[in-house]
Amino acid sequence: MKENKKDKAELIIKKAIVIIIIILIALLISINQKLNKIELTQLQNNSSSQMMGYVIKTKNNKVIVIDGGTKEDSQNLEEQINANGGKVDYWFITHPHIDHMGAFLEITKNTNIKIGKIYTTYNDLDWYQKYSN
Repeated sequence: MKENKKDKAELIIKKAIVIIIIILIALLISINQKLNKIELTQLQNNSSSQMMGYVIKTKNNKVIVIDGGTKEDSQNLEEQINANGGKVDYWFITHPHIDHMGAFLEITKNTNIKIGKIYTTYNDLDWYQKYSN
């Protein structure tokens, strides 16, 4: 009978140790994910037209904007940028349609937001003449 109680106590201790180890592993994974976290925000559409805009904040607190949307989306984008330090480290403009770069044009004209590097695509002259409206 004494061995039975001893065996049960050892089993309880072993289970407790396993549970503690699992909790510690979960905490370490959680901490690691927070340290290596990248935040991605898809901007909401603030006009009746289509748009595309994303804000990425890296684990090193770099802010990357992809497109940004229309002129009507500029206030929302500006708020997102200011909430992330008021500076854009890298701005990618996928192509020069107003629903992708209207907010960029508005922000560069009317705000004090600092922009590091701007990356954009260039198309041949025929493309610009065809899609300039």
